[in-house]
Parts: sequence; structure tokens; C-alpha cells
Amino acid sequence: MSKWEAGAYKISTEEGLVTVEGFVCQGLGMHMHWDDYNPGWYEWNITHLRSGLRFVIINADDGQAFEIADMVVQMADWSAFANDAELLAFDPDIPERLLNLEDELDGAMMITSEEKTPEMRQLQQRSAAELSASVH
Repeated sequence: MSKWEAGAYKISTEEGLVTVEGFVCQGLGMHMHWDDYNPGWYEWNITHLRSGLRFVIINADDGQAFEIADMVVQMADWSAFANDAELLAFDPDIPERLLNLEDELDGAMMITSEEKTPEMRQLQQRSAAELSASVH
């Protein structure tokens, strides 16, 4: 099992960068997000730390959520890439492997697609640039 450590990190949102408390491991962050539509329910979000982009949602109990997150951690050296374009240039098969894992887990994990809209892509690029500038 990967070593997840408690920590705060920034995520990209429509409002800009927001700091969340969660866990970090090898270039990824994972935090609990309360479901706005189902009071009392929550999901786990996995975010690429260097870009601030959420790309996985986990709907599982805490123990299983960390097991799933470990599977995602082991797919790549997430800290080596500043954004999804760099990751895809290095490993073009990563989307297919993530989708295969999503299929295997049958509803416990979802790959987000919000970054596909031009508006969200623009917001995320701006937030990622702000995040990169704040690190240096």
C-alpha cells in the first residue's frame, strides 16, 4: 500500500484555486467531498497536485477508497508531469488504463470529464499556471 500522508493542497475550481485538507502521495492528492445532492454522503476526489486538476472520483468506503487510490498512484510517476498533455506525451495509454480500472471497479470509481469543456480547460490552465507560479 502506498504511503498517504495528511496534508493541504490546492485544487482548481470554477472560482479559481482552493486549498483543501486531505492526503497526498506521489504527486496526487485525495480529499473527501460532501455530496451536494445527497446530504450525509461523500465521495473521495483524486487531484493531480502539480496541475490542481481533479480527474478521479471514488464512491466507496474509506478503506476501499485508499485501495483504489493506490491503484491510480501506481499507474504513473504523477509528480513528473506538470499537466495532462505532458503525461499523455510520455504515456499515451494512461487514459485507457484508467478507463479499464473504472470498468473493473463497476461504479466505485469514475474518471471525470469536466476538463473537456473549453471553458473548464481555460480555467484549469489559468489555475495550473497560478499554482506553478506559487510553487516557484
